[in-house]
Amino acid sequence: MEKVQKEKKTNKTKKVSSPEKHTIFIDDCIPDPPRFEDFQEPLEVSSGSKSLKTELDILQESISCCSSDINNDPGHVCDVHSKGEIMVASAPVLDEGFSEFSQSPRFSVPLQPCLEKSDLFQVLISEGITVLSEWNKRSQSLKEKHSPHLTLFQQVDDIVTQFVYSQSNIEIHELFKLIQKYRQSRTILTATLREYSIVQSNIENLRQSIWLVKKINVVEEGACLDGNIVRSTLEYPLAEYDLAKEKELKSMLIKAQEIVKEKISLQQNACELLRVKIEHYFNSVIGGIGEIPGAVEELKLCISVIFSFLRHLISDEHFFGTLRHWLSQLISILIEADGHRHYIFILNHLLRCPPGIAKWASNFLQIPKIQDDLSFEENILFLATLYSPIAHRDLFLDELRKTLEASKEDNWTFLDSEGEEEENDSKIVFTISANDLSLFTDQVDVHSMTYFLFCRKESQLGVDKVGEIFKRTGSLLKVFKSGLSMYCSERYRHFSKKVLRILKVVLQSLTDFWQEFLSTSQASSTLFSAQLQEEFDTLFLAFCSAMKESGCKGAWQIMATLSFCCLSYDCIWRLYADLHDICHIVRDESVFLGNPYFWSKFEDYLSSLNEAEIFSFLATLTGIAMSRSIRGDDFLKLVAWELCEVGFVCSSTRETASKGARDLLCTLTSRFPHILSFLLDRTHNVKSALGKLSLILWKSLPVHLWCPTYDDMGILNQWLGSHSLNSLESHLARVIIESLDFSNPHHLDRQKQTALGIIVIEACLKQSPEFITSSGVLGDSVRQMSSLASSVLQSQLSPVQVFQKWTWEFLGRLMLHLMDQSPENVSFTLANLSEALSVLPTYEQEASYDGIRRAVEANQPQAAYFVLISSSVGHNVPEFCTTGLGLLSRICSNGQPDQAVDLLHKILPMFFQCPDSLYSNLEYISLMSQILMEETGYIKFAKNMIVTQQLDLHIKRLGAAIEDHLINFKRYNLTTPLQIVSLWLETLFCLPKWNTNKNVLFIADVITRAAFFCETSRRYILNLFEDLIKNQKEQPEDRTLPRLLRIVGSMGSKTLAHPLIPLPTLPEFPWLSWFALKSYSNMEISTESDLWHSFLRNFSSGKFRTAELAFKLSMAEVGQVLLLFCDLTLFRWIEGYLQLEEGHQMETLYLQEFFQLYLERSPKSNVSDVTGSVGLKIFESAHEMDLIEKASARIKERVEKLKSIISEGSYPTYDEKRHVLYLLR
Repeated sequence: MEKVQKEKKTNKTKKVSSPEKHTIFIDDCIPDPPRFEDFQEPLEVSSGSKSLKTELDILQESISCCSSDINNDPGHVCDVHSKGEIMVASAPVLDEGFSEFSQSPRFSVPLQPCLEKSDLFQVLISEGITVLSEWNKRSQSLKEKHSPHLTLFQQVDDIVTQFVYSQSNIEIHELFKLIQKYRQSRTILTATLREYSIVQSNIENLRQSIWLVKKINVVEEGACLDGNIVRSTLEYPLAEYDLAKEKELKSMLIKAQEIVKEKISLQQNACELLRVKIEHYFNSVIGGIGEIPGAVEELKLCISVIFSFLRHLISDEHFFGTLRHWLSQLISILIEADGHRHYIFILNHLLRCPPGIAKWASNFLQIPKIQDDLSFEENILFLATLYSPIAHRDLFLDELRKTLEASKEDNWTFLDSEGEEEENDSKIVFTISANDLSLFTDQVDVHSMTYFLFCRKESQLGVDKVGEIFKRTGSLLKVFKSGLSMYCSERYRHFSKKVLRILKVVLQSLTDFWQEFLSTSQASSTLFSAQLQEEFDTLFLAFCSAMKESGCKGAWQIMATLSFCCLSYDCIWRLYADLHDICHIVRDESVFLGNPYFWSKFEDYLSSLNEAEIFSFLATLTGIAMSRSIRGDDFLKLVAWELCEVGFVCSSTRETASKGARDLLCTLTSRFPHILSFLLDRTHNVKSALGKLSLILWKSLPVHLWCPTYDDMGILNQWLGSHSLNSLESHLARVIIESLDFSNPHHLDRQKQTALGIIVIEACLKQSPEFITSSGVLGDSVRQMSSLASSVLQSQLSPVQVFQKWTWEFLGRLMLHLMDQSPENVSFTLANLSEALSVLPTYEQEASYDGIRRAVEANQPQAAYFVLISSSVGHNVPEFCTTGLGLLSRICSNGQPDQAVDLLHKILPMFFQCPDSLYSNLEYISLMSQILMEETGYIKFAKNMIVTQQLDLHIKRLGAAIEDHLINFKRYNLTTPLQIVSLWLETLFCLPKWNTNKNVLFIADVITRAAFFCETSRRYILNLFEDLIKNQKEQPEDRTLPRLLRIVGSMGSKTLAHPLIPLPTLPEFPWLSWFALKSYSNMEISTESDLWHSFLRNFSSGKFRTAELAFKLSMAEVGQVLLLFCDLTLFRWIEGYLQLEEGHQMETLYLQEFFQLYLERSPKSNVSDVTGSVGLKIFESAHEMDLIEKASARIKERVEKLKSIISEGSYPTYDEKRHVLYLLR
């Protein structure tokens, strides 16, 4: 043994750890046929090994008596995995390396094959002998991987035949006998250890029962001196020794001693001796690698022997772990010794093992990375071997079958991968599991394979190279297609999905490669581009056909994600025919649309699919239609027809496919909006079958991208005018029209918008011919009340009212007026007005306006609106003044003030250069009075019963329209908004009682707010108010200005002698109030009036006890008797500040004007006198002091609030900063 140890130190084998499980690349090859002539001569035994051999023989003879009585071990209980895979007891793979294997001297091993007495492979022997002669003839050609005359699967068949033949004599191999003896010894040892454990258990039981412990209670009584009886109880344990148990325990101990000394030690020694002999045998084989011919083949035989034992049911975990350890080390040595010639051999073994072996043995398939053509072909060969039928798997597992049949009383239940019970569990062991196939497939790096195939430089993309790549891709496709056809049953559905995903990766890489090749210069210059395109199309069709024919439920989902952008137009039709199982190829959609047999057959096929598969099938068709190679509309119409037919027309598929078909139609029409015309015609033809689904469909379609043709408008005209308002056609036409995009001239130009407007107006005239034609105040009020009620009570409207409301909404979306265009177009139109007006239709002479003129004559307000926005009546100033104002007034009289305001917003920019034409027109003033009229009495009370609002909606819309004019004045080729301000203010001031009309004051406040930040406009407004003041002086009977001043500034005062209507106008209209007060303040302190300075002189003289008496004298001096002391602007500014909302941006302006008067010094006061300010003296009364205290408290509160905002880290706005700085000053 010392010699053996020395030999181990000197001849160490290279330690190869078990390969970790990871996805790598393997080279597969065809192993050479067995060469028995290399082992004809027995190996010589060196002199140093004779003593060791003698010692081993003596040990073998010493335990022969123990091993001679060992029978064949019975079948043991095995574990059944939840996925239907028989699992032997697992044991960890030992990582100590192969240190036990030493390069000890070799002894002679008989390796002659024996084809007799083979119980396991009798059938294989006969078949192997039959094909042996044929194999010898082709053995030399099989060594070359690029065999020109052998196909891929022929090579696989030859490899399998050789492998099966090489396994036929495993049972008579010397190593097989050694491992069999080792297994029998392990079986005896296991039984002995089980017997010893039973004895130990009995010993423990006897040890615990040899002493019997009892509890004894002793009771004693005694008498006390007083005569009472006392009783005491004592409890104590008493142990009794059982002599019989002692004798039995001694016999058990003697028996245990005998088992340990005479059985366990001997059997352990025997097992260890056999293990040493087995490992010594391994060392003899390993030591001959590289020195003795055929040593690698002998190593493969050793691996085959171990695999043969792994195909049995093994309950001994130690024996199973030892086999795995030996197998791991031998395969590691085989990988180094055999290079790329090992993994096909290992794969053939793994394919013929019980299910579940791939969980720990798949990492034995160490395929090297693809680096050249040879390694690529070897990977293909590996996959072909994996996906070919596993020949004679049942014969390799025959021993397992016998064991299972012998243990039928155990009633095993086999489960599939999802935990369900297998229907045919009798053959479950003899079929490879899907999990094993997946793990074996993972050993091939598909991404590396596709990278090697398709990632080529442009210099390598010649015609020959591209053809070669297509050929190799076809070979790869054949391999995967073979796997899909081989494993197409339900239990392999997850594996089939995995293969389909691999096919998807390969196909996507192929498409990207072809797309890149088409962009190169070689593709454009080569004469074979058409032929290569045909080859690509054929290959693509083959991929799709393989996916479709796989029968996997996930095939359509994967096909729906493919890219069809590189297919030719002919290939698209061929692909469509293949997907529908059409034997002939046509390129006319009418053949499909008009073929009832085709649709009936296709409907039957769709009925067999579930909802997800139907959607994926339709998504595939949509993806094909959206590819860039589509020319013409035939195929697009065909796909759109099929989506509509499957999702909405066909009753058998409508329920499951409607939502998916609708989404796909949206996707298709978003890319090709003109297909909506085909869908509209299709909807028109099958609207009875569609029903209300047509509304759902068209509401979801991207109609806003569509440019309808005049034929489409004819269909919409028929639906609107020839069907009742409650019909499906009328509703559908309205849904389609209201979804159109009128803002984009590329979708709907002016002519088509005009045509749609005429269609809607004529339909409105047909559907609702009767209108209210009465005039007068009562008629206008009734129409206004009806319009307001219809806008609120939506659920109680009649179909005619609903249609008229929809018509107004449609007309409001039309962009026919020249001022309703983009800012650039508006500026260009105003700069070239005569040219722009020349293209407009004339209302009286346009032939297409015959129906419009009839509608106008019938007092239809919608027709009047359409005339104003589409014809020269709403653009030409003279025509608008003569005809347009009447039409606009008719619209307002029919209870549509909102539409009248909308028209003013569009038309009035035409008058910015000539405003006199408007406010000098009495009809225009009457129209504005009608729009801005404030309801009183019963009309106002009735409106408030319907809806409560401070201002009418059309008043707010008018304010927004005017503000839009003022903000975007540059759009109308103006340098300042002064002309717009002048037009509107002159118009408002021409209205009767404008200063008491709340609507007018609101519009004036909007104008002053928008014009405040323009210096010229602000100066103009102040001058305008000052002119009103001067006119008031010249005409004392006109009390307009005092009324205005009292309205805008005296609500906080309680000393006003004659208050007007108590409106809280200052908080509502602060901008208008500021302009009015500022104008009056300017007049008050001007040298012309001199009222303020006269008051200061009189008050500072000291002759008057109160400031009010001094003010009366000053009024008499300047000749004004209309104002009271509380009407001074000093009081109006502070009252205005207190009435403003907190945080209003006008607060600073009101305070600024107030302090400018409050801090003015008395004319006779000393400069150094701090009390010289007149404000302190004027605000001496209780009422005035109350105003100062309120203002002071509000200013302090505002300052503290702004300080807290700054201290919290918040950043105030620019207005807040400016306000706080002013207050702090």
